[in-house]
Amino acid sequence: MLQDDSLMNVTRHFTSIARIIRAQRPFVFLVALARAIQPILAQQKLDQHLLPPGYTYDKSDWWSQLRRGDADPGVTVQKRETAVSNFRILGIDQGDKDTFGKAASKLGKAQNVQRGDASTGRSQICYTSLQDHPKKIHLVFESGEVSDLFYLFADGPDWKGSDLCVKSISVTKNLSVASGLRLGQTPAEVKAILGEPSAAMGNKIIYSLTFEKKTSLSDFDKLTTR
Repeated sequence: MLQDDSLMNVTRHFTSIARIIRAQRPFVFLVALARAIQPILAQQKLDQHLLPPGYTYDKSDWWSQLRRGDADPGVTVQKRETAVSNFRILGIDQGDKDTFGKAASKLGKAQNVQRGDASTGRSQICYTSLQDHPKKIHLVFESGEVSDLFYLFADGPDWKGSDLCVKSISVTKNLSVASGLRLGQTPAEVKAILGEPSAAMGNKIIYSLTFEKKTSLSDFDKLTTR
């Protein structure tokens, strides 16, 4: 399949060829168009060959915060720090030097899927519950240019690469982060752990926090080894 940039190149070639052979027969036009597309397809095949294994252009990972590349518009950013236990699950901390390796040692090795580039570039490994009913639970670890995240969610539409999720006995509806956050909690229970949210819309609550903190030598070492 041609990507967006390839389609633009084809369009340019198409327009130029149309001006030259507008008065010629349709068969000649099709042959000329095919010759214009051929080098584009060859270049795309070369580009695909140079990409790392597991890379995909698509943006079907609807749950990814890095995919969006920006914060929720209109949400107030709170200047306060929250407990580090909110960023730890199954003993794995966000920002660990080898998050994917630690996840693999606890949950099994999963295919590393890579998407996007620059600020939206992201690597992901996915795990799911053993049972799909009543709900399939997903635990996804994601690493970006300067951010590490994990996502814990139930159900939702499939995405390209969701079939690569590895089933694990550790991924259940009762799985929680170290602070006690888990699926199925009421907004009141979440607020008891995280405090007042930045925004609330029905049963949806959003937290956007920022704070300044001196980077420790160990944390600085993690950043420089990315």
